[in-house]
Amino acid sequence: MIQQPPQASAKLARILVVDDQPAFRRLLARILSEDGYEVVEAGDGQEALALLRRRQFHVVLSDLVMPKVDGLQLLQAVAEELPDVAVILLSAHGTVALAVEAVKRGAFDFLTKPLAEPDEVRLLVKRALEHRRLVDLTTALQPAGDDDLICVDEAMTRVVETVGRVAKVDATVLILGESGTGKELVARRVHALSPRAERPFVAVNCAALAES
Repeated sequence: MIQQPPQASAKLARILVVDDQPAFRRLLARILSEDGYEVVEAGDGQEALALLRRRQFHVVLSDLVMPKVDGLQLLQAVAEELPDVAVILLSAHGTVALAVEAVKRGAFDFLTKPLAEPDEVRLLVKRALEHRRLVDLTTALQPAGDDDLICVDEAMTRVVETVGRVAKVDATVLILGESGTGKELVARRVHALSPRAERPFVAVNCAALAES
């Protein structure tokens, strides 16, 4: 079984880059290494799984089409064994339908090869790590009464205080933020503290819905 990674930090995060094309794999590794991440390379999904079972990683960047174990199979294995690790899939044959399918299966996001610019992958990795940080902070929030929450982060304390206030109000709540910043986590917390807490919370991924 894959072991649980510790809480990720930007400087200490370990990234696994998986691609059967050495030139592109090394390009990704160089881009991310320049940002201070520890980067490990794998030539296919099978090698990646072996590495994941020996070491701890925070983010996996994987090509979609590979021999032995492809990107979707790798995604499924990580989702089943280590759901806290963010998987970003890349493909030279990317379509909207394929991207939606990847996200539905648990991918953090989807990128089309070749990269338009290095900042594309830098931004996605940063968002994936921030999402992981917010998940860790959320697990640290424990009810201390009907309304109070204990928080270990000053910025999140302000968010939690706001959540505690709006959860009591019988009104629609709009939560704004970039992809991966934890909007659904905040929505779940609002629901958990609201008078409707015993009713189901239904999350709908609008990106997965057809235009019709």
